[in-house]
Amino acid sequence: MFHLATLIAIPHSYRASRSYGDTKVIGTLNVLEAVRACDTPRRVHTSTSQIYGTARTMPISEARPLQAQSSTTGTGHICQEAAT
Repeated sequence: MFHLATLIAIPHSYRASRSYGDTKVIGTLNVLEAVRACDTPRRVHTSTSQIYGTARTMPISEARPLQAQSSTTGTGHICQEAAT
């Protein structure tokens, strides 16, 4: 089961925060509920480097603390991480 829905254009996210939150967070919860209801044995979660903020070194370590840049999309991805 996959949830690849997203909205693009970070500048637009400041004007349409609710739709970004619905797509990222509520969409993720819908997928998790479907996974549970279907007794799906496995799910794969993907994300973005936006959750770590501006990269200081490459590659970015997954151990780095989550610190989204000031955008609704980065914050939405952090909420997805927390939900999964």
